[in-house]
Amino acid sequence: MSESAPGSRSSNAPDPARAFAPLNPGERLGRYEMQALIGKGGSGLVYRALDTDLRRTVALKILAGDADDPGSRRRLLQEAELASSLNHPNIVTVHEVGLAGPHAFIAMEFLEGGTLRQRLKPGGLPRPQLFSWAIQIADALSAAHEAGIVHRDLKPGNVMISARGAAKVVDFGLAKGGPREGDEQAEETRTLEGYISGTSGYMAPEQAEGKPVDARTDIFAFGCVLYEMATGASAFGAASPAAALANVLRNEPPPLRTLAPHTPPALERLIETCLRKDPATRWRSAADLRLMLELIEKDAAQPAPAAVVQSPPRHRAWQAVALLALLLAGALAGALYWKSRSPAGPPRTRTIALTADTGLTIAPSLSADGRLVAYASDRAGGSLDIWVQQIGGRAPIRVTSDPADETDPHLSPDGTRIVFRSQKNGGSIWIVPALGGEPMLLVQGGRNPRFSPDGKYVAYWTGRDGSRLASGRAHAWVIPAGGGQPEPLGGALSAAGYPLWSPAGDAALVLGRRSADLTAEPVPDWYLVPFPKGDPTPLGTPSLFRADRLSVPLTQYHILPSDWTSGPEGSSIVFSARTGDAVNLWELPMDGRRPAGPPTRITSGSGSDSYAAATANRLAFADTSLQFDLWAIPAGAPASSPLQRLTDDLSWEFFPSLSRDASKVAYVTARSGSNALCIRDLASGRETILLSAGRILSPILSGDGATIAFLDNDDQLSRIATQGGAASTICRNCGSPVDISFDGRRVLVEPFDSPEDIREIDLAGGKPRTLVPAREALYSGHLSRDGSWVVFNAVKSQDATQLYVARVENGKAAPPDQWVPVSDGRSVHQGPQWAPDENRIYYLSERDGLRCVWSQRLDPTTKKPLGEPEAVRHFHEVRRSFQHLRSFDDRTRLAVGGSVVVVALGELRGNIWLRETLR
Repeated sequence: MSESAPGSRSSNAPDPARAFAPLNPGERLGRYEMQALIGKGGSGLVYRALDTDLRRTVALKILAGDADDPGSRRRLLQEAELASSLNHPNIVTVHEVGLAGPHAFIAMEFLEGGTLRQRLKPGGLPRPQLFSWAIQIADALSAAHEAGIVHRDLKPGNVMISARGAAKVVDFGLAKGGPREGDEQAEETRTLEGYISGTSGYMAPEQAEGKPVDARTDIFAFGCVLYEMATGASAFGAASPAAALANVLRNEPPPLRTLAPHTPPALERLIETCLRKDPATRWRSAADLRLMLELIEKDAAQPAPAAVVQSPPRHRAWQAVALLALLLAGALAGALYWKSRSPAGPPRTRTIALTADTGLTIAPSLSADGRLVAYASDRAGGSLDIWVQQIGGRAPIRVTSDPADETDPHLSPDGTRIVFRSQKNGGSIWIVPALGGEPMLLVQGGRNPRFSPDGKYVAYWTGRDGSRLASGRAHAWVIPAGGGQPEPLGGALSAAGYPLWSPAGDAALVLGRRSADLTAEPVPDWYLVPFPKGDPTPLGTPSLFRADRLSVPLTQYHILPSDWTSGPEGSSIVFSARTGDAVNLWELPMDGRRPAGPPTRITSGSGSDSYAAATANRLAFADTSLQFDLWAIPAGAPASSPLQRLTDDLSWEFFPSLSRDASKVAYVTARSGSNALCIRDLASGRETILLSAGRILSPILSGDGATIAFLDNDDQLSRIATQGGAASTICRNCGSPVDISFDGRRVLVEPFDSPEDIREIDLAGGKPRTLVPAREALYSGHLSRDGSWVVFNAVKSQDATQLYVARVENGKAAPPDQWVPVSDGRSVHQGPQWAPDENRIYYLSERDGLRCVWSQRLDPTTKKPLGEPEAVRHFHEVRRSFQHLRSFDDRTRLAVGGSVVVVALGELRGNIWLRETLR
């Protein structure tokens, strides 16, 4: 997992080669079978090994020294406790810490790939690689520092680059954290002045002098690493460790631009500040470093400043002047000649940040002249409001201030008005003066409004924003901008949404379906609809997108057109699409009303670019990030009560499941392309990783908090004890778990072979049997504590489901004619859960048009509904929502226990960027 040059550690560090004899391939340490020695560090040897119980490959670090020695034990526990406390996709995951015979070991995730040291090249890394890896390393340091941990040995050999290109910081063997209670000796040893630990050439001056260290010590080391990534040369390298230490203490590295002339000046200044001798003058936060690196990366498209010309010696100055004059004259003559014979070169572009908010700022719109931009932002606190600002001019102006979210602004071509959607009263479209004033209601129930190019009309659509865009459920409309009667747009289509005007205003582009049969047209197409009347023409975008392997962004249901712009080089439709893990902007060239070629990529970052607005020479877009965490909702509190965040890191947490008393929550966390099954004690906040694998789905925690049932990589239904240990298989291909009895002895599944019914598996026998027979497609079954009642969901139509409760006797639910309806069946519901007293059902519902948490009181005896459904918590805001996943998906399900409801909630953050073409 790490490598070090011989003699690079201080003389106080142990020599692993002398501490114990290396193990040979085939030898075992506990349940781990050695496969190969892959690294040597100052604190031990690292092997690739096989975990013979879980059949997974791990990196096994064996600590130098005797496991019986108290000092060795302290070092082992220190490294393990520090590393295992860090839950971050760019920090290596620790699976286990143990002792076996004379050896103490740490089992970590095994990373295919190599170290950053092995990836460094003479002259430095390519710029995209440099920024990507540097941002990830800074993010890892930020997480460690927030946890009170200083790495103290950051260097290229302690950064692994996985086969997928992710950077991971490893080897916390010298890390310094807060002292453990009762371990004063260990803390004194780590902070004693005069004790030097680290690697020569990467130590900060205070570390090299044996003085106390803090997060700024890692920032110095990060500057050394970044210098080497940019130049390919060590900042303080020397022939010996002692000489390297002397360089750190007394010398400055060669100016970065003398080794890498094309380095952006902002990056050079960032590195220089990292490498200052005095800690007080360095950057204070790795989180700030990450933000600055992202900004520099975005701005790297600007033309690089010309290289500095060194002044020649004075006695040869006249020769240099004469030579320079001749060169300038020749260059000018050549430029005039070639300008007369050749077309101009490609235009230059630059990308700048228009906003720098900590929350959510999205959905930009540009005026026709490109001078004004309107957008939605929650920078004022609370909900999204509409803001407008002059590009390169004054501070932005807040245009609206309603408590409901207001989004999807669109500027009129002359820049005097803004049309937008408000979420209040189920959604509506309003128009407001661009510089502020009283909004005017234009129409109730609309989405995504757009002014026509002449400003006379507004196109919009109505319907449910979903994956099917079903027939009769989505309609496009046009209404006069001053108010009036809406007229249908695209009447020959069975469904139409997301209208976008052509540059001439003589047609509108819509996402639609011609056929009501979803099997005949499984994916909606982009249709061009003449205005005011005419037959829709399909553009054939599904096949165009498949050819380029473009897929739908996570936060959308479809690939949607964002803007249609026209310029000297023709017209094109701008849209957002995903390739791999990145979401970028693309453009589809148009020849009149048909595509003129395949899509081409406009942006190429590794983030998520969307909500584009374009003019002839400007492109505004939102760069967003999405994070899923677990949140707790007080079950009996008012709907306006604040949420409590349970997890807060860069991994995604899904599939929450609570014990009946709410003392424990089980969930899946997504890290570096694989999943980990976790259990968290809610009182202490302590998280334990029970299992790490490529895919873990739908964990269900028993009511007593002792057992978890889950689905693994091979569609095996498995279980594991919350106290840890090996997982055991219940059955293969028998279904996905949806519930487990209070005592963990029975599991409810939705079967793969017949997904209409709900089945139960008695773990003593292992064979499934039908619990609820199918009258229609059923899912999300949940048992009462004593197993005498089951609540479940039944599909009524493409856009409606209904909740039922049925009595269970002798292992079988009552027949359909005895089911008790809990909901009205007129909207979509999901994931019903019993309250602990079993006189109430909690569930997710779209009954008010957005996905929110609702509950229904039940009669204690008959389980019939009492009164009307009650809103537990509304999620009408864009920033935190259940609807950031494309489908109504079990990953964001409810978990109910004690007096809380736990959910997996998506949080969207973003800012507006502007790309300009410089003529």
